[in-house]
Amino acid sequence: MLGAAQFYALLAIISIFSSQLLYLGVKLQRKFCLLLWLYVSIVFALAFCFYTLFIAYAPRMLILHCIAILLLAYFMLIVLSYYLQLERAEDSPDMEVLFSATAV
Repeated sequence: MLGAAQFYALLAIISIFSSQLLYLGVKLQRKFCLLLWLYVSIVFALAFCFYTLFIAYAPRMLILHCIAILLLAYFMLIVLSYYLQLERAEDSPDMEVLFSATAV
């Protein structure tokens, strides 16, 4: 069984991995990294909620955990909107054609 210290260490490792994914996705505009970050964050949030509610329930920390989950959800919405913006920019029909094949 995973102890509290091991669980939080595992969450820290996952956080480092997901932050690197987010950095690569934004810096290089890679949609795959953004989607993978979203999936990892969802699994991270579900595991964190399950662990804090059912295994290591501490009522005095519940408010802090709720704030952390709400903050994570806020960042997920920001990344999702950026992902949709990249999708829209990629599929934009407003691309300007500078020359045609017959003009060359």
